[in-house]
Amino acid sequence: APLPTTQVVAVTAGGAASALVTYSAPSGLDLCIDGAYITQSVQTWAGTVPLVADRNALLRVFVRATQANSAQPSVRVRFYNGSTLLSTTVVPAPSASVPTIIDEATLNSSWNVTLAGASLQPGLKMLIDVDPTGAVAETDEADNSWPVSGTPAPLDVRTVSTLMVRFVPVTQSANGLTGNVDITNKDSFLAPMLKMFPLSTIDADIRDPFTTSAPVLASSGTNWSQVLGELLALRIAEASGRYYYGVVKTTYTSGVAGLGYISTPAAMGWDYLPSGTEVMAHELGHNFGRYHAPCGGPSGVDPFFPYSGGIIGTFGYDIVAGQIKFPILRDLMSYCDPH
Repeated sequence: APLPTTQVVAVTAGGAASALVTYSAPSGLDLCIDGAYITQSVQTWAGTVPLVADRNALLRVFVRATQANSAQPSVRVRFYNGSTLLSTTVVPAPSASVPTIIDEATLNSSWNVTLAGASLQPGLKMLIDVDPTGAVAETDEADNSWPVSGTPAPLDVRTVSTLMVRFVPVTQSANGLTGNVDITNKDSFLAPMLKMFPLSTIDADIRDPFTTSAPVLASSGTNWSQVLGELLALRIAEASGRYYYGVVKTTYTSGVAGLGYISTPAAMGWDYLPSGTEVMAHELGHNFGRYHAPCGGPSGVDPFFPYSGGIIGTFGYDIVAGQIKFPILRDLMSYCDPH
């Protein structure tokens, strides 16, 4: 509780001023929900990243106590469409006490619910409350809801188009090597994109091999642009609406691994797995309009990238592995590891 509750301080331009505020903690235990968000790959504390319909997600609810305790309250989560109640889930306490400090870095510091993609649809609203049965004695029972108003909060859930991709195995006439992509490894190439990008589904097919007349692809990047241009011309000639992704086999395992146009649906990368999967995600990131993140010395850096050092800057979550990704990890569009 602050004292005074409000005050006015005059500050002259270029000057400084101070304001004295004293705080008193309430006596006795009180519980509140400091925050809650749904993440499908990465999310801000304020929940400003839109959600993709029909994509699995994790709801994290952060309950905080005013003092050390041994309380184990449950959390109730209700989803609505308009005023219609769709579902109610009661989440047991994840640990033997309610934390007094919020910690996004560990899963057992929040009340968590895995959400099936089918439940995430436009028009969804969410209301959460801690200790819904009043099992824990508190000094204030009026601050147990999120939002604190008790009115369900609308969620920004969006329907997105299926990503249409065409794999093109590239045969180099100069050495006879053909990129290794087929029905057995196709999904391996796609997996990182389904984790990282705002997608729900990918429709991918595999074209017959395309033979390039370019000289052998060099680790320095020589001859890569010619092949990429041929792939774009192939897409235009075939009047396809798919993203064309050429898969090549190189004579080296260290050097240029991929190349992609920015905001134009053609890219290419080597077939060495597992690195080839992240190469594909990186190059299609260029196709989606993304420039490089500032780490590792790439050219074409995005001047509006929001975090220094090319880090992701906020907590991410791998929905498949069930792992938190820390803010200091490097963005996929950088040249630094780990992504």
